[in-house]
Amino acid sequence: MILNRLFFVLLVFCATMVTAQVKIGENPNYIDAASIIELESTTKAFVLTRVTETQMQSISPLNGAMVYNIETQCIHFFDGVQWNNLCDTSDSGSATVVDNGNGTYTFTNGNSSPITFYGAQETTTTLINNLDGTYTYTNENGAQTTFNGGGPNQNLNTDGTSGTIGIDGGNTISLNVDDADADAGNEIQDLQFSSGIISLTNDPDATVIDLNGFDTDATDDFDGEWTSLANRPAGLDDGDDDTQLTDAQVANAVNSEFPNLDTDSTDDFSGSFNDLADVPANLDMDSSDDFDGEWTSLANRPAGLDDGDDDTQLTDAQVATAVNSEFPNLDTDSTDDFSGSFNDLADVPANLDTDATDD
Repeated sequence: MILNRLFFVLLVFCATMVTAQVKIGENPNYIDAASIIELESTTKAFVLTRVTETQMQSISPLNGAMVYNIETQCIHFFDGVQWNNLCDTSDSGSATVVDNGNGTYTFTNGNSSPITFYGAQETTTTLINNLDGTYTYTNENGAQTTFNGGGPNQNLNTDGTSGTIGIDGGNTISLNVDDADADAGNEIQDLQFSSGIISLTNDPDATVIDLNGFDTDATDDFDGEWTSLANRPAGLDDGDDDTQLTDAQVANAVNSEFPNLDTDSTDDFSGSFNDLADVPANLDMDSSDDFDGEWTSLANRPAGLDDGDDDTQLTDAQVATAVNSEFPNLDTDSTDDFSGSFNDLADVPANLDTDATDD
Protein backbone atom coordinates (compact mmCIF):
# COMPACT_ATOMS: atom_id res chain seq x y z
CA MET A 1 0.00 0.00 0.00
CA ILE A 2 1.01 3.68 -0.38
CA LEU A 3 1.73 4.00 3.35
CA ASN A 4 4.20 1.11 3.22
CA ARG A 5 5.99 2.69 0.25
CA LEU A 6 6.29 6.07 1.91
CA PHE A 7 7.56 4.52 5.13
CA PHE A 8 10.24 2.60 3.23
CA VAL A 9 11.40 5.72 1.37
CA LEU A 10 11.58 7.77 4.60
CA LEU A 11 13.47 4.99 6.34
CA VAL A 12 16.14 4.93 3.61
CA PHE A 13 16.33 8.73 3.51
CA CYS A 14 16.67 9.09 7.31
CA ALA A 15 19.30 6.35 7.50
CA THR A 16 21.33 8.21 4.89
CA MET A 17 20.95 11.60 6.57
CA VAL A 18 22.52 10.25 9.77
CA THR A 19 25.99 10.63 8.22
CA ALA A 20 25.24 13.11 5.38
CA GLN A 21 26.47 16.69 4.94
CA VAL A 22 24.17 19.51 3.87
CA LYS A 23 25.02 22.36 1.48
CA ILE A 24 22.47 25.18 1.09
CA GLY A 25 22.69 27.89 -1.56
CA GLU A 26 25.20 28.17 -4.41
CA ASN A 27 27.54 25.39 -5.55
CA PRO A 28 25.44 22.65 -3.87
CA ASN A 29 27.80 19.91 -5.12
CA TYR A 30 30.81 21.21 -3.19
CA ILE A 31 31.17 21.16 0.59
CA ASP A 32 34.23 20.97 2.82
CA ALA A 33 34.96 17.54 4.22
CA ALA A 34 34.92 18.91 7.79
CA SER A 35 31.51 20.63 7.40
CA ILE A 36 28.22 19.14 8.54
CA ILE A 37 26.21 22.07 7.15
CA GLU A 38 27.37 24.88 4.86
CA LEU A 39 25.72 28.04 3.48
CA GLU A 40 26.90 29.83 0.31
CA SER A 41 25.27 32.77 -1.48
CA THR A 42 26.25 36.13 -2.95
CA THR A 43 22.67 37.44 -3.10
CA LYS A 44 21.01 36.09 0.07
CA ALA A 45 21.74 36.41 3.77
CA PHE A 46 21.66 33.96 6.67
CA VAL A 47 18.93 35.10 9.11
CA LEU A 48 19.07 33.91 12.71
CA THR A 49 15.99 33.17 14.77
CA ARG A 50 14.35 36.53 15.63
CA VAL A 51 12.91 36.72 19.17
CA THR A 52 11.94 39.22 21.85
CA GLU A 53 13.81 39.53 25.15
CA THR A 54 11.13 37.51 26.98
CA GLN A 55 11.10 34.81 24.33
CA MET A 56 14.91 34.59 24.36
CA GLN A 57 15.13 34.26 28.15
CA SER A 58 12.61 31.38 28.06
CA ILE A 59 14.95 29.33 25.82
CA SER A 60 17.65 27.14 27.44
CA PRO A 61 19.60 25.73 24.45
CA LEU A 62 22.99 24.09 24.05
CA ASN A 63 26.14 26.10 24.69
CA GLY A 64 26.93 28.23 21.62
CA ALA A 65 23.35 28.76 20.40
CA MET A 66 22.65 32.17 18.85
CA VAL A 67 19.50 34.28 18.23
CA TYR A 68 18.78 37.83 17.04
CA ASN A 69 17.07 39.91 19.74
CA ILE A 70 14.66 42.31 18.02
CA GLU A 71 14.50 44.55 21.10
CA THR A 72 18.26 45.05 21.53
CA GLN A 73 18.75 44.73 17.74
CA CYS A 74 21.78 42.57 18.28
CA ILE A 75 22.92 38.95 18.16
CA HIS A 76 23.02 37.10 21.48
CA PHE A 77 24.80 33.81 22.18
CA PHE A 78 24.26 31.28 24.99
CA ASP A 79 27.34 30.37 27.06
CA GLY A 80 25.68 27.49 28.86
CA VAL A 81 24.50 29.70 31.73
CA GLN A 82 23.12 32.92 30.26
CA TRP A 83 22.53 34.86 27.03
CA ASN A 84 25.26 37.35 26.12
CA ASN A 85 24.84 40.42 23.90
CA LEU A 86 27.53 40.56 21.22
CA CYS A 87 26.97 44.30 20.87
CA ASP A 88 27.71 44.96 24.54
CA THR A 89 31.08 46.81 24.57
CA SER A 90 31.26 46.63 28.37
CA ASP A 91 32.72 43.10 28.18
CA SER A 92 36.35 42.75 29.15
CA GLY A 93 37.19 41.49 25.66
CA SER A 94 36.03 42.47 22.19
CA ALA A 95 34.07 40.20 19.83
CA THR A 96 36.00 38.97 16.78
CA VAL A 97 35.45 36.70 13.81
CA VAL A 98 38.63 35.17 12.33
CA ASP A 99 38.93 33.55 8.90
CA ASN A 100 41.05 30.45 9.50
CA GLY A 101 41.92 30.16 5.78
CA ASN A 102 40.59 26.61 5.52
CA GLY A 103 36.94 27.34 4.95
CA THR A 104 36.23 27.78 8.68
CA TYR A 105 35.65 30.89 10.81
CA THR A 106 36.22 31.25 14.56
CA PHE A 107 34.09 33.58 16.63
CA THR A 108 34.97 34.80 20.14
CA ASN A 109 33.83 37.63 22.42
CA GLY A 110 36.91 37.57 24.62
CA ASN A 111 35.14 36.02 27.61
CA SER A 112 34.05 32.50 26.68
CA SER A 113 35.21 29.60 24.57
CA PRO A 114 35.49 30.38 20.83
CA ILE A 115 32.97 28.97 18.37
CA THR A 116 34.17 27.66 15.00
CA PHE A 117 31.93 27.56 11.94
CA TYR A 118 32.84 25.27 9.04
CA GLY A 119 32.09 26.25 5.45
CA ALA A 120 34.00 24.29 2.79
CA GLN A 121 32.29 22.57 -0.15
CA GLU A 122 31.30 18.95 -0.61
CA THR A 123 28.87 16.98 -2.70
CA THR A 124 25.48 16.55 -1.00
CA THR A 125 23.24 13.47 -1.03
CA THR A 126 19.90 13.52 -2.82
CA LEU A 127 16.82 11.30 -3.13
CA ILE A 128 14.66 11.85 -6.23
CA ASN A 129 11.19 10.45 -6.94
CA ASN A 130 11.21 9.33 -10.58
CA LEU A 131 7.37 9.33 -10.59
CA ASP A 132 7.28 5.77 -12.00
CA GLY A 133 7.37 3.91 -8.71
CA THR A 134 11.20 4.13 -8.48
CA TYR A 135 13.56 6.40 -6.55
CA THR A 136 17.16 7.45 -7.31
CA TYR A 137 19.58 7.99 -4.43
CA THR A 138 22.89 9.89 -4.94
CA ASN A 139 25.53 9.74 -2.19
CA GLU A 140 28.30 12.24 -1.31
CA ASN A 141 30.60 10.75 -3.94
CA GLY A 142 28.02 11.09 -6.71
CA ALA A 143 27.24 7.36 -6.97
CA GLN A 144 23.59 6.74 -7.88
CA THR A 145 21.31 3.88 -6.86
CA THR A 146 17.81 3.39 -8.29
CA PHE A 147 15.38 1.20 -6.37
CA ASN A 148 11.72 0.26 -6.58
CA GLY A 149 9.71 1.71 -3.70
CA GLY A 150 6.49 -0.05 -4.65
CA GLY A 151 5.07 -3.46 -3.91
CA PRO A 152 1.75 -5.22 -3.49
CA ASN A 153 -0.72 -4.14 -0.80
CA GLN A 154 -0.31 -6.19 2.35
CA ASN A 155 -3.08 -6.96 4.80
CA LEU A 156 -2.94 -7.84 8.48
CA ASN A 157 -4.82 -11.08 9.19
CA THR A 158 -5.33 -13.82 11.72
CA ASP A 159 -6.02 -17.51 11.13
CA GLY A 160 -8.39 -17.70 14.07
CA THR A 161 -5.79 -19.13 16.41
CA SER A 162 -5.50 -17.25 19.70
CA GLY A 163 -2.51 -14.92 19.60
CA THR A 164 -1.54 -15.56 15.93
CA ILE A 165 -1.26 -12.58 13.52
CA GLY A 166 0.06 -12.68 9.95
CA ILE A 167 0.80 -10.28 7.04
CA ASP A 168 -0.06 -11.10 3.43
CA GLY A 169 3.18 -11.93 1.63
CA GLY A 170 5.09 -11.50 4.90
CA ASN A 171 5.75 -13.17 8.19
CA THR A 172 3.39 -14.68 10.75
CA ILE A 173 3.98 -13.93 14.43
CA SER A 174 2.44 -15.32 17.59
CA LEU A 175 1.48 -12.98 20.40
CA ASN A 176 1.98 -14.30 23.91
CA VAL A 177 -1.55 -14.07 25.29
CA ASP A 178 -0.95 -16.51 28.16
CA ASP A 179 2.48 -15.78 29.57
CA ALA A 180 2.52 -19.10 31.45
CA ASP A 181 4.11 -17.53 34.52
CA ALA A 182 1.64 -19.19 36.90
CA ASP A 183 0.42 -15.74 37.98
CA ALA A 184 -3.29 -15.59 37.25
CA GLY A 185 -3.42 -11.97 38.36
CA ASN A 186 -1.79 -10.63 35.20
CA GLU A 187 -3.79 -12.55 32.60
CA ILE A 188 -6.49 -11.22 30.29
CA GLN A 189 -9.79 -10.99 32.18
CA ASP A 190 -13.40 -10.85 31.06
CA LEU A 191 -16.21 -9.08 32.90
CA GLN A 192 -19.18 -11.45 33.30
CA PHE A 193 -22.78 -11.01 34.49
CA SER A 194 -24.96 -13.96 35.39
CA SER A 195 -28.01 -14.35 37.65
CA GLY A 196 -27.49 -10.92 39.17
CA ILE A 197 -23.78 -11.56 39.91
CA ILE A 198 -20.89 -9.54 38.36
CA SER A 199 -17.51 -11.31 38.32
CA LEU A 200 -14.10 -11.39 36.57
CA THR A 201 -12.48 -14.39 34.96
CA ASN A 202 -8.97 -15.26 36.15
CA ASP A 203 -9.54 -13.24 39.31
CA PRO A 204 -7.25 -14.60 42.05
CA ASP A 205 -9.41 -12.90 44.71
CA ALA A 206 -12.67 -14.25 43.25
CA THR A 207 -14.33 -10.87 43.84
CA VAL A 208 -18.04 -10.73 42.97
CA ILE A 209 -20.71 -8.01 43.08
CA ASP A 210 -24.19 -9.26 43.97
CA LEU A 211 -26.94 -7.11 42.42
CA ASN A 212 -29.84 -9.36 43.47
CA GLY A 213 -30.83 -6.93 46.22
CA PHE A 214 -31.48 -4.19 43.65
CA ASP A 215 -34.63 -3.69 41.56
CA THR A 216 -33.68 -5.04 38.17
CA ASP A 217 -37.24 -5.32 36.88
CA ALA A 218 -38.28 -2.10 35.15
CA THR A 219 -41.60 -3.55 33.99
CA ASP A 220 -43.29 -2.85 37.37
CA ASP A 221 -42.02 0.74 37.71
CA PHE A 222 -44.70 3.47 37.78
CA ASP A 223 -44.76 5.13 34.34
CA GLY A 224 -46.40 8.37 35.50
CA GLU A 225 -49.69 7.72 33.67
CA TRP A 226 -53.09 8.39 35.34
CA THR A 227 -54.41 5.13 34.01
CA SER A 228 -51.53 3.29 35.72
CA LEU A 229 -52.63 4.45 39.19
CA ALA A 230 -54.27 1.77 41.31
CA ASN A 231 -57.36 2.37 43.53
CA ARG A 232 -58.47 5.53 41.75
CA PRO A 233 -61.71 7.03 43.29
CA ALA A 234 -64.73 6.04 41.22
CA GLY A 235 -66.15 9.57 41.25
CA LEU A 236 -62.92 10.87 39.68
CA ASP A 237 -62.34 7.96 37.37
CA ASP A 238 -65.65 7.94 35.44
CA GLY A 239 -64.65 10.89 33.29
CA ASP A 240 -67.75 13.09 33.87
CA ASP A 241 -68.21 16.31 35.88
CA ASP A 242 -70.86 15.11 38.31
CA THR A 243 -68.51 15.83 41.20
CA GLN A 244 -68.21 19.51 40.23
CA LEU A 245 -68.94 21.77 43.22
CA THR A 246 -71.28 24.75 42.88
CA ASP A 247 -70.17 28.28 43.72
CA ALA A 248 -72.25 28.13 46.91
CA GLN A 249 -70.61 24.88 47.95
CA VAL A 250 -67.18 26.35 47.33
CA ALA A 251 -68.13 29.48 49.31
CA ASN A 252 -69.45 27.42 52.24
CA ALA A 253 -66.28 25.34 52.28
CA VAL A 254 -64.07 28.44 52.24
CA ASN A 255 -66.09 30.23 54.93
CA SER A 256 -65.99 27.12 57.07
CA GLU A 257 -62.21 26.84 56.85
CA PHE A 258 -61.53 30.62 56.92
CA PRO A 259 -64.36 32.29 58.94
CA ASN A 260 -62.48 35.61 59.24
CA LEU A 261 -61.43 35.84 55.60
CA ASP A 262 -61.92 39.38 54.25
CA THR A 263 -63.57 38.83 50.87
CA ASP A 264 -64.50 42.49 50.25
CA SER A 265 -61.54 44.48 48.98
CA THR A 266 -63.61 47.63 48.39
CA ASP A 267 -63.46 48.63 52.07
CA ASP A 268 -59.70 48.03 52.47
CA PHE A 269 -57.70 51.06 53.64
CA SER A 270 -55.98 52.61 50.60
CA GLY A 271 -53.00 53.84 52.59
CA SER A 272 -53.77 57.50 51.76
CA PHE A 273 -54.10 60.13 54.51
CA ASN A 274 -57.06 61.56 52.64
CA ASP A 275 -58.94 58.29 53.24
CA LEU A 276 -58.47 58.39 57.02
CA ALA A 277 -61.70 58.74 58.98
CA ASP A 278 -62.18 60.69 62.21
CA VAL A 279 -59.23 62.99 61.66
CA PRO A 280 -59.28 65.64 64.47
CA ALA A 281 -60.85 68.88 63.21
CA ASN A 282 -58.12 71.08 64.76
CA LEU A 283 -55.21 68.98 63.46
CA ASP A 284 -52.55 71.41 62.19
CA MET A 285 -51.79 70.17 58.67
CA ASP A 286 -50.12 73.37 57.46
CA SER A 287 -46.52 73.59 58.67
CA SER A 288 -45.82 76.68 56.57
CA ASP A 289 -47.39 79.00 59.21
CA ASP A 290 -45.68 77.39 62.22
CA PHE A 291 -43.52 79.71 64.33
CA ASP A 292 -39.86 79.06 63.48
CA GLY A 293 -38.56 80.18 66.89
CA GLU A 294 -36.76 83.29 65.54
CA TRP A 295 -37.11 86.62 67.38
CA THR A 296 -37.35 88.44 64.10
CA SER A 297 -40.31 86.25 63.10
CA LEU A 298 -42.41 87.58 66.05
CA ALA A 299 -45.08 90.08 65.06
CA ASN A 300 -46.02 93.15 67.09
CA ARG A 301 -42.81 93.17 69.07
CA PRO A 302 -42.91 96.00 71.75
CA ALA A 303 -40.79 98.92 70.69
CA GLY A 304 -39.03 98.94 74.02
CA LEU A 305 -37.88 95.38 73.47
CA ASP A 306 -37.02 95.76 69.82
CA ASP A 307 -34.59 98.72 70.09
CA GLY A 308 -31.77 96.51 71.42
CA ASP A 309 -31.27 98.09 74.88
CA ASP A 310 -32.14 96.64 78.28
CA ASP A 311 -34.08 99.51 79.76
CA THR A 312 -37.38 97.74 79.22
CA GLN A 313 -36.35 94.28 80.39
CA LEU A 314 -39.50 92.21 81.00
CA THR A 315 -39.88 89.37 83.41
CA ASP A 316 -40.67 85.87 82.16
CA ALA A 317 -44.25 86.31 83.38
CA GLN A 318 -44.62 89.57 81.44
CA VAL A 319 -43.24 87.95 78.26
CA ALA A 320 -45.60 84.98 78.68
CA THR A 321 -48.56 87.33 79.22
CA ALA A 322 -47.64 89.36 76.14
CA VAL A 323 -47.19 86.28 73.94
CA ASN A 324 -50.45 84.68 75.12
CA SER A 325 -52.25 87.96 74.52
CA GLU A 326 -50.93 88.25 70.96
CA PHE A 327 -51.09 84.53 70.14
CA PRO A 328 -53.89 83.03 72.18
CA ASN A 329 -53.86 79.82 70.07
CA LEU A 330 -50.07 79.40 69.94
CA ASP A 331 -49.12 75.73 70.44
CA THR A 332 -46.22 75.83 72.88
CA ASP A 333 -46.30 72.14 73.79
CA SER A 334 -44.54 70.00 71.14
CA THR A 335 -44.96 66.81 73.16
CA ASP A 336 -48.57 66.41 71.97
CA ASP A 337 -47.86 67.14 68.29
CA PHE A 338 -48.88 64.41 65.82
CA SER A 339 -45.79 62.31 65.01
CA GLY A 340 -46.96 61.37 61.52
CA SER A 341 -47.06 57.66 62.41
CA PHE A 342 -50.21 55.63 61.82
CA ASN A 343 -49.63 53.95 65.16
CA ASP A 344 -50.09 57.35 66.90
CA LEU A 345 -53.51 58.04 65.29
CA ALA A 346 -56.41 58.22 67.76
CA ASP A 347 -59.96 57.03 67.09
CA VAL A 348 -58.89 54.50 64.43
CA PRO A 349 -61.98 52.39 63.52
CA ALA A 350 -61.84 49.07 65.33
CA ASN A 351 -62.73 47.07 62.17
CA LEU A 352 -60.19 48.80 59.91
CA ASP A 353 -58.38 46.08 57.86
CA THR A 354 -54.67 46.88 58.19
CA ASP A 355 -53.41 43.55 56.86
CA ALA A 356 -53.29 43.63 53.03
CA THR A 357 -51.69 40.20 52.79
CA ASP A 358 -55.04 38.44 53.28
CA ASP A 359 -56.99 40.61 50.77
